Amino acid sequence: MAAGGSDPRSGDVEEDASQLIFPKEFETAETLLNSEVHMLLEHRKQQNESAEDEQELSEVFMKTLNYTARFSRFKNRETIASVRSLLLQKKLHKFELACLANLCPETAEESKALIPRSCASKPEKPWIPVQDGGVGGNTPLLLLEHQSH
Repeated sequence: MAAGGSDPRSGDVEEDASQLIFPKEFETAETLLNSEVHMLLEHRKQQNESAEDEQELSEVFMKTLNYTARFSRFKNRETIASVRSLLLQKKLHKFELACLANLCPETAEESKALIPRSCASKPEKPWIPVQDGGVGGNTPLLLLEHQSH
């Protein structure tokens, strides 16, 4: 049987991220943004460097650190917390939340193209940017409805 395929004898459903169908192991797992992973890895690297018996970090660790550095959209904890909080208000699946925060689509149309379920049942509404005040300049996240008061 192919990886990710269904086994008719067990009643398993085939995995399909586009339909938010994941294996059971993912039910209790939490998602992390690239920016969060980068912060964790950077902290681990700093701990290693300040240790008395500094260990050489593995090639996989360094490649992952470099990847997350390149694709991190948010540079400080406050921005990451704000983005998470605002996206949690949208009642998105945790996978959709991580995808939207990592990809930072610039328009509603781009959001729908990248993550169709994220907006499938929601009407078109005005969107406002969230800016990252950290290093790297402004990173728009045009996903959040403008709330009129």
